[in-house]
Amino acid sequence: MLRTRDYALMLSAIVFLLVGIVTTFASDYGFSVFGRQDASVFVSTVEQDRQGVIEDSSESSRDDRIASLRKKIAKLGNLGGVADEQVAVATSSIPSAPDDSQGPIKENRCANYSVSGISWNSAGVKMDEAEGARIVFRDIKSVASSSASSTMTVPTTQRQILAQLPVRSTPSSVQSCISSNVIGITKNGALIRNSDVSAYGSFGEGVLVGYALDGFPIYGASDKKTDICGGSMEDGQYRYYISNSRETIIACYAGVPTSL
Repeated sequence: MLRTRDYALMLSAIVFLLVGIVTTFASDYGFSVFGRQDASVFVSTVEQDRQGVIEDSSESSRDDRIASLRKKIAKLGNLGGVADEQVAVATSSIPSAPDDSQGPIKENRCANYSVSGISWNSAGVKMDEAEGARIVFRDIKSVASSSASSTMTVPTTQRQILAQLPVRSTPSSVQSCISSNVIGITKNGALIRNSDVSAYGSFGEGVLVGYALDGFPIYGASDKKTDICGGSMEDGQYRYYISNSRETIIACYAGVPTSL
């Protein structure tokens, strides 16, 4: 039978053993059984280790991305400037006309160029701008009965659409060749043939002759410096000018032309 003293000694030994075990465990993980200071150090240490791993991983990932981008740039450099050529084409503009010393500018004809045999009557032809297009039309008057049982007649007017020209202000980046000798329509509704330089060359540069089939206005003779098509920008509007340096009214289209 255990005596009180023996029981007390055994209990003390167990407590001492437990304290030793807990102390050893706490020292291994960086905290104290007597306070929370070591526990915070332990948490801070673990957090720092975790952050260090994240930073190392992020730094490594960033370096990998930079290396990958450098490889892609190097590959683009080995393509022989294809990307640069595409950008150059997209942003190019119509070249300026050469000096007069190089001779008159020649008309840039398409491979399927033909002399137009279109039948055109300029009588009563009008122009009107609507919904981004310049409408070339003629009013056609007709007479119709007001009702089936009435003998009264009511005159009506309808538009006969002859052509629709685009309305543009700036030239395209690439010029278009000329496919026909008819290149525009005058304000009075007559066809403009590209060889009619003498017919319209007497007008000054402030006179609007008409409109080319690509929609740009054509003005009279001028000494202004133009591009190879025969036009230039004036107050935000591209326009063609008749010039003695060309054998034709225009040498090419600065926009895509419509067909009559």
